Amino acid sequence: PGATTVAAVGDSITAGYLSSCGQSYPHQLQRMLGPAYRVTNFGVGGTTLLRKGDHPYWNTSAFASASASNADVVVLMLGTNDAKRWQWPKLHGEFEGDYGALISVFKRMPSKPAIFLMRPPPLYRDGVYGMLQVAV
Repeated sequence: PGATTVAAVGDSITAGYLSSCGQSYPHQLQRMLGPAYRVTNFGVGGTTLLRKGDHPYWNTSAFASASASNADVVVLMLGTNDAKRWQWPKLHGEFEGDYGALISVFKRMPSKPAIFLMRPPPLYRDGVYGMLQVAV
């Protein structure tokens, strides 16, 4: 049998924006899990979980690849970019439904993956990157 495949799905935090020397969390996860696992980084900077957000993850080639990956494990970490001041107030009511729909996409993969939801790191100052601290 081959390696257990892990799909890391998310925004710039997953992609590794501002990480040192390419040390994104998927890269570190690969190192911790070892050769019995193969972690693929499907992170795309600036993306939202919200389908009506300003840059939906749903519309990316990474989403198409991740949802076709047939991974054994899926790790989802989206939501930070949804907290932008101009979209959270009008779209926050759609967040839970869109998250459920995203989970369903991965649950329908033939591999029937284990799915883990990660909470994004906190936003320590309100307004950073135009985001609402209370929403993250």
